[in-house]
Amino acid sequence: MYLKRTLSFKKNDGSTHTLNQDELLSNGLPAIVLGEPGSGKTELLRSLAEPGSCVSFVTARAFIRNPQRHAKADVLLLDALDEVTAVKEGDALFNLLQALAEVDARKFLISCRAADWRHATAKYEIEEDFGVLPVVYDLQPIYDQQVQDYLRSAFGDSQLAESVHDSLKSSSLLAASGNPMFLRMTVDFAKSGNSFSNLSKSMLYRRVCEQLVAEANPVHAGDAHNTIAKEDLFEAAGGICAIMLLTGKSEISPIRSTEYDTALHLRECKELLSVENCEAALKTNLFNTIDGRFVPRHRTIAEFLGASWLAHTIEGERVDARVSKFLSLIQVDGHVPVSLRGIHAWLSLSDLFRRRVVNSDPYGVLRYADVSVFTADDVLFLVNSLEAFHARNPYFRADDFQNEQVVSVAQSPTLIERLRQILGATGEKFHLTSIVLELAQHPSLTEALSEELGHLLMNEGAYYAERQDAFTALFRNRYGSVNWVSVLEKLAAGNQDSNRLSVSILTQLGLDEFPADLVANCILGECGFPKEDEQDRETVLGSYFRLTQNADAQKLSDVLDALVVSIKARNFHTQEHGSLWAAYHHLAQFSLEAIPQVLASDVGTKAQSIWKWINFLVPSDLNSDNRKQKLDEFFETQPDLRTQVLDEALKA
Repeated sequence: MYLKRTLSFKKNDGSTHTLNQDELLSNGLPAIVLGEPGSGKTELLRSLAEPGSCVSFVTARAFIRNPQRHAKADVLLLDALDEVTAVKEGDALFNLLQALAEVDARKFLISCRAADWRHATAKYEIEEDFGVLPVVYDLQPIYDQQVQDYLRSAFGDSQLAESVHDSLKSSSLLAASGNPMFLRMTVDFAKSGNSFSNLSKSMLYRRVCEQLVAEANPVHAGDAHNTIAKEDLFEAAGGICAIMLLTGKSEISPIRSTEYDTALHLRECKELLSVENCEAALKTNLFNTIDGRFVPRHRTIAEFLGASWLAHTIEGERVDARVSKFLSLIQVDGHVPVSLRGIHAWLSLSDLFRRRVVNSDPYGVLRYADVSVFTADDVLFLVNSLEAFHARNPYFRADDFQNEQVVSVAQSPTLIERLRQILGATGEKFHLTSIVLELAQHPSLTEALSEELGHLLMNEGAYYAERQDAFTALFRNRYGSVNWVSVLEKLAAGNQDSNRLSVSILTQLGLDEFPADLVANCILGECGFPKEDEQDRETVLGSYFRLTQNADAQKLSDVLDALVVSIKARNFHTQEHGSLWAAYHHLAQFSLEAIPQVLASDVGTKAQSIWKWINFLVPSDLNSDNRKQKLDEFFETQPDLRTQVLDEALKA
């Protein structure tokens, strides 16, 4: 079951927009699609390359090696830039752009892991070579309803699907289920009757891999691998994956061929590994067979298996020296190459490698591996390493804020105190603080850091995003222990970021529990109407659709009345064509969402109120807005009400 995907992107004015995958190629090329491992980037690109069309799918690695093979394609879909190793001198993007220039290909879409995309410079390199900035898309997680639909389809049993969904919630793995590969692994795991109790990411990987080894592969049902010990097959598969990743190959071929230079010959693999059962391991469900060649089921699985095998293989005499020697071989000037970042991160599961790997690439470990199995001391070491990493590269997350690191971690008083210190320095180390705030969204850390989160929520010296993350943690895990009316009153009386945050909170919590005049004050502040001690303020553009969507009609009516009272009391209505023009037009977004909802209800609104709303809350020059036109169309169907409203206008 393929799940249609949604992507988000930022326009030049900084506003964020979304589109569905069917609009992707028509929205402008060149383009970049970013996503986390297993998020479905490859599936997305394959789905866009229809058979017989001039839209060609190819891996970035294969295209670099032979660009002429795809020279006739109108549009190139170039998958997995992050998997490109140093085929020749220069970095991956440089080599890819050089290959594109060779065939004069100007319409292309590149996919890459989000954490491995060079946000600061990469898109400008594309502009320099091709004369246009690429559109950068973030592949959004599949939403919860899609997860539930997929589970029902996979199990064919609504009750079992609901039970698995509930288990994901209770195990804190629900956020990860927005990743298609993780979701498929979850289904495989659940079908075998496994329990989700105390399940971690690495445990899930391990058990699913063991299960794939144990299951019969229908393509090779009669082969000898079915009689070999599963542990031996698992070891051989790990060795194969490690060799493939370390040599920059993407597949294993039983025959030597110049046509597939991305393949490692099976005989070479055997010689490098010095282990038995390589052929048998390739015939398990850990690998797919494509045109006689063997490909890992997914790159992230290959990274996990390869790291497990490497950690086990290096054990023995002089282990410290051997670990240091190996890590020096896969690092360049102390940095981990992008194509090896995943397997390097998974090495952190081994006590032998953990501190060295974390010290080299702490963010890679956090993004790709499983820190929930770390001890409290290891987590503290990770946090300190992230701080040192931040000192070397303050923008190490770049735009990689799409995927929250909400995981359970071991705690200690020393660790909690360290996290408090970081939260107390908000506004200074944003990329580091953002990670701590995401970790704090796990219930156990929310409880321990609740006081700091409350202070941060109200701190007008902090970044808006930091305050928003603090709210999210408190909302998810301590909703009942916070006086939200008091919080909103303070935010409504604060600066514009505070007002903006108050509207965001109202959108999450709903309007119904809050006084209408408080809601009105929050909306006016966010729209850009100045307070009594202010001369003016900027207007923050946003959408009020979600704010009004589930609100009670009577509450919306009361809020509209409260807005009119505030507008009249401050004489704002006399400035709708002057300094408050932008604020009025933003306010109209709320009014034109709310008024039709009220009129369509059975609240029984009087014509006098309707006229006040339109007169004071909707600018007279707002004729092109579709919502205004829909309001006009409504009155055409209600001639009596329209006449009554016009009478009120004449009286005024």
